[in-house]
Amino acid sequence: MFIRPWPALLLLTAACDLGREEVPLAPSLDEGYVIDGDLPANAELDDVLAQMGPGSFAIVGDPVTGEIATVRLGADPLFRVANADFTLVSNTCTNCGTGCPPTSRTIRTIVTHTTGMAGEQFYVEPIYTRNYVNASTSPAAFVLPLGNDATLDTTGNVVDCSRSFAYVFELTARPRAFVTSTTYNGNLGGVAGADAKCQARADAAGLGGTWKAWIASPTDGLPATRFSYADPWVKVNSTLKVADDLGDLTDGTIDGLLNVTEFGTAVSPFNKIVWTGISAPNTLAAETCNGWTRSSSSFQGRRGSTARSTSQWVDAGISNCNMAVGLYCFEQ
Repeated sequence: MFIRPWPALLLLTAACDLGREEVPLAPSLDEGYVIDGDLPANAELDDVLAQMGPGSFAIVGDPVTGEIATVRLGADPLFRVANADFTLVSNTCTNCGTGCPPTSRTIRTIVTHTTGMAGEQFYVEPIYTRNYVNASTSPAAFVLPLGNDATLDTTGNVVDCSRSFAYVFELTARPRAFVTSTTYNGNLGGVAGADAKCQARADAAGLGGTWKAWIASPTDGLPATRFSYADPWVKVNSTLKVADDLGDLTDGTIDGLLNVTEFGTAVSPFNKIVWTGISAPNTLAAETCNGWTRSSSSFQGRRGSTARSTSQWVDAGISNCNMAVGLYCFEQ
């Protein structure tokens, strides 16, 4: 999974003991971490902190007393693949404080999708558990409109009722892809210029992240050699999959049409052509507008079609380099 910094995950309120609400402790900052809620005396906090990465957060509870707290690393941002903030509304143990056995304990986490784009699918990614086996979260994936809450129930079994239990996880999303809403002639400034144009369009749409163009040149080679992500790509503002992984992008076909702009809108009927420099299925074409440095009709560039998911998605013929067409952009 690719990793990079994003806006911080805000943890605001916490703590309950089997329906008996407690006044949550104010968040405290100590040695680079923040605690929200009622941290159990036997929290074994050093062990939990050692397992946490930037952007993850931990839930630590006492299966007998019902004390429960959320821990996050102090100034670290959330590492995600989508530009979104989640605010923690509440964190409870719905069946702590009931005696032990039984050993099953359910953590109910409610989060609000505070900022980002509607239509993205988010995933609960477990990182670590302690004294809490066979933990599973329902739902493990969810689509959450802006301003709405998601309730995540994680159930596991406590091994030793004399110890606290811990669960560390993060929220992630699939990398995204789009077609630029703006068009460019063949003088892109090389592959680096094409990447910069993708980044600029992503920034204009508030997508965040790092973006690169799916384009080839004699100097930079094929785009797969520059890409660092292996997870499935989905369309911007959608859960619809474009490709399973890099191999799927290079095997001649893709899973679905890549036909939305950086704003999540349909590609204009007049902008269905994109520069690629690729001959199907995945070889460097001879036509690259001289390495994407020429805008003259005397040069040609290999193009793809956003209206195709066959090999024509990257190789739909050639165009003169004075034509203005779009770019495929993929999140890294």
